[in-house]
Amino acid sequence: MKKQLKNQQGFTLIETCIALMILAVAALGAASLFLYAVRYNSGANDRALAVAAAQTQVEQLMRVNYSDASLAAGTTNTTVTIAGRTYAVNKVVAGTATLKTIRLSVTPRSAGTTWAATPVVVNAQRAATTQGQFYVL
Repeated sequence: MKKQLKNQQGFTLIETCIALMILAVAALGAASLFLYAVRYNSGANDRALAVAAAQTQVEQLMRVNYSDASLAAGTTNTTVTIAGRTYAVNKVVAGTATLKTIRLSVTPRSAGTTWAATPVVVNAQRAATTQGQFYVL
């Protein structure tokens, strides 16, 4: 038989339960922060893809001729899919015979958070290529 020491101490069942409860509260706090970060990173990804969609649309409009039908005055609503996510694109073209103002608004449709569902707006101007008068000195 083993001899028991008089000063031998250990953790009681109550102390162990209290320690586990404190660890559980800390773990739940960390888990909620992790879910918060994942949700907002996903929203930031939606916004980044919306900016990329707007940039692509502007570059396409800058490549076409000034008199092209895609630069006709008016409002156009389309849908674009990038990386499996859907975006609503609103294009407003206004202007004169020599200067057109283009306003693109790209809104993520599948955004999980409210701030990520706000539209990304890009404003651009397009001038007609006309030759002016040149003076020779």
